[in-house]
Amino acid sequence: MLRIHRLAAHALSVEEAPESVTPPTRGERIWVEAVGPSVEECSRLVQGLGLHELALEDALQPGHPPKFEVFDTNLFLIAHTPDSDAEEGTRKIAMFLAKDWIVTMLREPLERLHSIAARVQRDPDRYLQAPAALAHLILDHMTDGFEQLVDELREHVEGIEDTCYGRPHSAQMEGILEKRQEAARLARTVRSQRDVCAALFRTIHPSLPKRIQPYLRDIYDHILRVHEQLEGVREGLAAARDAYFASVNTRLNEVMRTLTVIATIMMPLGVITGVYGMNFDWMPGLHTPGGFWLVIGGMFGLGFGMVAFFRWRRWL
Repeated sequence: MLRIHRLAAHALSVEEAPESVTPPTRGERIWVEAVGPSVEECSRLVQGLGLHELALEDALQPGHPPKFEVFDTNLFLIAHTPDSDAEEGTRKIAMFLAKDWIVTMLREPLERLHSIAARVQRDPDRYLQAPAALAHLILDHMTDGFEQLVDELREHVEGIEDTCYGRPHSAQMEGILEKRQEAARLARTVRSQRDVCAALFRTIHPSLPKRIQPYLRDIYDHILRVHEQLEGVREGLAAARDAYFASVNTRLNEVMRTLTVIATIMMPLGVITGVYGMNFDWMPGLHTPGGFWLVIGGMFGLGFGMVAFFRWRRWL
């Protein structure tokens, strides 16, 4: 589906499902929204605006990482934004940017782009008089989503880390591994998008007026902060993993110490019962009425004495 926003003489008109795509005339500016375009619609974009076929192929490829390319007449970039409904946790948007037109391309509708379209409807001169301003607005909104996602991820990791200091259980490690994979996927995307933003604000091209450069640099600073925060999340996950293993080892040491104490106490008692279990007719106290209770009392006394000795040596 194609939708063309055309700005001419400070008036904005919207054309749904156009039969053809023509480049803007002198003084005009256009924004072409392409959502799940068909082969025929892609052909119209190539013929009307001169989009490169290889770039168009990358724009429609599912899950393509962030990318930036410079062509003679336009710039091409792919950026991502968080989306909880997406399999990888992010959605991509492709943009073709020229001096007097911009094309945004999606495989499926994106809610963030609806709010941006509403802002363009309210103030078309601000965002379409220089299409690079609209590109900045889109990138800025997509970057804001990353910061919110990283904040939520950091809070979740801090909660996992706090629980690891109590009684460790397997569900905690499963949560750590799951969040570690999520953070790794997000880090790869953010790292690539950081490089795209860096290349974008350093590029000198007719599509990018000088007054837009500071705004693009601000987006780069923003995504750079997100990348640093994400590195902090990954360090937090490593700390949570170490805390989990430390808790498991501490718990294991406590169990082994208890079992060792029990075995050590039972060892001499086993010797006593073993001696009195031998088949000898003459044994001290064997034929006396109080001999049995004397041995039992001695065994209890020996056991309590060993416990007291262990406590005195601070082994317990």
